Amino acid sequence: MRKTASKYATDAIAANSPLVRQLVGSGALDAASFPSPATFRAEFLADFRPHAKQAELIKAMETKPRVTVVAGRRSGKTYGGGRGFAIRIADDFARVTAKGQRWKAPTRITAATKPLLWYWCVAPTYALGVYQRQELDEIFGGFHESDLVLRYVESEGKLWLKGGILIEFKSADNPLRLVGSGLNGIWVDEAARVKEDTWTENLEPTLLDKRGWMLATTTPLGLNWVWSQLWVHSQAGTRPDPDFHAIHFRTVDNTCLPHLVAEAAKAKERLPRAIYLRNYEASFHAFKGKVFEDFVDDVTHVVSHVPYKRFVRTWSGVDWGFENPGVQIQIAQSVTGRLYAYAEDYARHLTITAPPGNPFGDCWIKRFKRAEREHGVSHWWGDPSDPTNIQTCRDHGVDMRRADNGVNPGIDLLATLLKPVGGLERNGRGAPSLYIHKSLENLRRELTSYRWDDKGEKPVKEDDHTVDALRYGLFSEHRRGNGLEVVRQLESELSAFDLVA
Repeated sequence: MRKTASKYATDAIAANSPLVRQLVGSGALDAASFPSPATFRAEFLADFRPHAKQAELIKAMETKPRVTVVAGRRSGKTYGGGRGFAIRIADDFARVTAKGQRWKAPTRITAATKPLLWYWCVAPTYALGVYQRQELDEIFGGFHESDLVLRYVESEGKLWLKGGILIEFKSADNPLRLVGSGLNGIWVDEAARVKEDTWTENLEPTLLDKRGWMLATTTPLGLNWVWSQLWVHSQAGTRPDPDFHAIHFRTVDNTCLPHLVAEAAKAKERLPRAIYLRNYEASFHAFKGKVFEDFVDDVTHVVSHVPYKRFVRTWSGVDWGFENPGVQIQIAQSVTGRLYAYAEDYARHLTITAPPGNPFGDCWIKRFKRAEREHGVSHWWGDPSDPTNIQTCRDHGVDMRRADNGVNPGIDLLATLLKPVGGLERNGRGAPSLYIHKSLENLRRELTSYRWDDKGEKPVKEDDHTVDALRYGLFSEHRRGNGLEVVRQLESELSAFDLVA
């Protein structure tokens, strides 16, 4: 009998697709169950020999709804993350089938087919998602060869496994496409590169219906949402939430590669401190693309006391905001020329003047006048993008001035002031010219997390409100020639910085 063109196509695809093999052979999907957790580990993870941190990850994945792995280079985070993800799926399947739930296999899988269990693998971009796909492809024995796989269509980013398990590969660079509900679990790789709003508004809500779990694996990018919403909730001393578990991988923790211990020791001797902390210690305070690499939020820059009686001048930088935070950073210069950021106002939904009908209500004008009265602030440098706010402040007796908003020159100035230099040593690293009081928690967090975009051309507009206010205050004062002698001294010592561009 002569074959039709469609018959040739069907036979060709059948040679490589488990789904089509089953359709051609039986006329219906093979609805066989996913293996039990023990069988899955024995047959598909027989070669997995986790190091101690990976073993901690696997253990946490058995019970914890929120598991976070923060790790450096060659530590095995994605390798371990993929196996933890797959093991949790096997555990989930065993639990739901033990309760009598079964997948009713359709004749064929379509866009309307409802899974028994539904998972997402999310990466910041589709290109970065290749690492998740590679790990799962290896675990399951090949998406096009494995007996576990019913259907895989790369263009759709959908992987169907036996028993009615659907894994979708998603990219977070377009949050509007992250639409779904009733997920059983999510694995977010390089989570620190995903925007906070994408997590809170698009990803986390998909887990609510079924109280789904989340695994985040990432290299750190400062004290961003991974730190504030995941990491700190698991830490002892901060009333740890039992639903959260966080694991830190260093390079030397990967004992599967013993030579890394010697390599890390050599790197510590030869590399700049920030680069070593970034690559080998996975520090939240040092990462690739960080703008202020010399700031690591330690005793080099952070002080418990400031010399109020030795201040010779005080002023403020202001970044306007309403839905986003508005910020005032109070700055002073001492008789020795050193600079201190010593107080911050950080508030959302605060108006410039008192709210209508409530003349005694809180507002920025009152806060500025309190700073003048209590701290002797003489003038303010406000974000020039909103001249109306500047004029309103002037109309109410606040000496608000139009700030100089030179972004890169202002960043260069801050970097110079934060750089420890020789002379008066402090903590063995030299002394910076700018100190931050420990109470300025938002400024410390944002200085740590402030980073360049992927092209390295401009800073990312995210968590930058206090940094902008500090930059307005210091750079505007410097450009007006208002006595920052220490800056002029540093200009000659650190000629690589173009401070007057």
